[in-house]
Amino acid sequence: MRRAFELGARFDGWDECFDYATWMRAADEVGVDVAWYTRRERGEDEVFGWDHLDSGLERDWLWTDWRDAVDAGSELEDCRWTPCYDCGVCPGLDLQHQTGTYRSSVRVRVRYAKTGRIRFISALDVGRLWERALRRADLPIAYSEGFSPHPKVSFPDALPLGYASTGEYAELTFAGPHRRRRGLRGAQRRVPEGGVRHAVAVADGEPKLASLLRASCWDVAYPAGTVLDAAVAAVSAAERLPVARARKGDPVEVDLRPAIAQISCCDARACALTLHHAEHLPRDVAAVAVRPTEVDLALRQTDPDLPEPVLVTRVAQGRPAPQGLYEALSGELIEPPQPTVQRHRP
Repeated sequence: MRRAFELGARFDGWDECFDYATWMRAADEVGVDVAWYTRRERGEDEVFGWDHLDSGLERDWLWTDWRDAVDAGSELEDCRWTPCYDCGVCPGLDLQHQTGTYRSSVRVRVRYAKTGRIRFISALDVGRLWERALRRADLPIAYSEGFSPHPKVSFPDALPLGYASTGEYAELTFAGPHRRRRGLRGAQRRVPEGGVRHAVAVADGEPKLASLLRASCWDVAYPAGTVLDAAVAAVSAAERLPVARARKGDPVEVDLRPAIAQISCCDARACALTLHHAEHLPRDVAAVAVRPTEVDLALRQTDPDLPEPVLVTRVAQGRPAPQGLYEALSGELIEPPQPTVQRHRP
């Protein structure tokens, strides 16, 4: 190693800095046979440099397991689901081997709310909140493999910080069957605000959750006394809704119109929107991800005196329809409060 350093070897853990020829030259100069260390066959009684480390596995068992894999091409099943292989780990750690009852995982999709104070925490912290709630509820959540296992909890669409929602979705993978309703009620009690609104089991072969979330239904609330009728009518009738954006420091103009499936007034000071998700827009239009606040900018271009919204809430996600939006998990039709002008149906 010292000779390789003298020859210029630096930061060899990075592929762009590693030079194989430098290390081979250093080995030749100091008389190290690299092939002797890396390619020769070891015997059963050879002492290795890591033999002083104890992982609990017995050396004889490891050797026998390796020979079985080489000679017969066989591999051992996970001992959580089989009788004990007597490898030495459990007795060495004072553990008792227990065989699991189930091997297949179970996926559950949930619709949950993010309201109150929870809307001011990031999407990453929401994931941690769910992980803690599932752990405290003692649910058999499955974990990923590898050196840093993580709970198998996925969130297909992150909600912008500060937005409220009654239509957020997650997919949970459990290590085995469980009482879904009782277990999720236990997790819900450990979430400060919001909670699970709906949960369904996922059968094998069903489409990914993200493919079911084609559009979002939003409620945009304005201060008391705001009158929205004229601005909403103007946006509904517009053929184009250009809005300025900054992209890599440069101003660009995007058209919001294709992304707006429906827009209407809930009451005098609230606006209901159905927005297509960018990846599910018609193929003949540019895929533009539109936020409700950008539709608010279009409304204020029509009415410059319009105040900023006080609360933006995602009501649900699912498949857009002429008469509203079909919620992704329950299939319930969520209708706008009033008839709306609809454009660019996918």
